[in-house]
Amino acid sequence: MQPFTYQDQEHLKILSVFHYIVAGFVGLMSCMFLLQVALQLLMVVMSIANHNSSSTVVSLVMLMVPSGFLLCGWTMAFLMYKAGKLLPQHQRYSFCLTIACLMLIIIPFGTVLGIFSLIVLLRPQVKEMFAARAAALFSAGSGFYR
Repeated sequence: MQPFTYQDQEHLKILSVFHYIVAGFVGLMSCMFLLQVALQLLMVVMSIANHNSSSTVVSLVMLMVPSGFLLCGWTMAFLMYKAGKLLPQHQRYSFCLTIACLMLIIIPFGTVLGIFSLIVLLRPQVKEMFAARAAALFSAGSGFYR
């Protein structure tokens, strides 16, 4: 058992701040799909008004693509925000580790932050910090891990 260090806690706090920053950036960049959704919605309305059923189907399919990207981007931004909130609290190790792995696909900022998050989270003393917090929450509360 390695002792918890002040440096590990500081690293988690710094990672938390950068999680918030990258989450805001990803959420903001995902908003660019709103314009595409609006344009595709206009195309659907125009094809319905012209009674063109084949064009309506194509427009609906093309509406789903940017809507999916928008939803994925906002979801990832929320998950990164949530991981940033949990890191300094030393809660939900598996969740934080999973989000660190998912951030690797967001080039370039998410990749850098994901690598640094993995480096910090895979330290044995950091794992013990999370485990100690989980044990304290489980034994102190209502019998379940929040």
